[in-house]
Amino acid sequence: MVFQNFNLFPHKKVVDNIILAPKLLKKDNNDELHKEALSLLDKVGLKEKQMYIRINYQVVKNKG
Repeated sequence: MVFQNFNLFPHKKVVDNIILAPKLLKKDNNDELHKEALSLLDKVGLKEKQMYIRINYQVVKNKG
């Protein structure tokens, strides 16, 4: 799966954003996907940020 917009979901953890496409395509079980995501984060030096969520994310409700 290739995303046309490279937006991340701000309400999801970093690791959850990484495994989203393979999970939707049912490539592996969740444990395997999680291990692969951690390996990829480690390769780029971001493993310690795996559980980060955008702190300033707010849900804005439509008042219409």
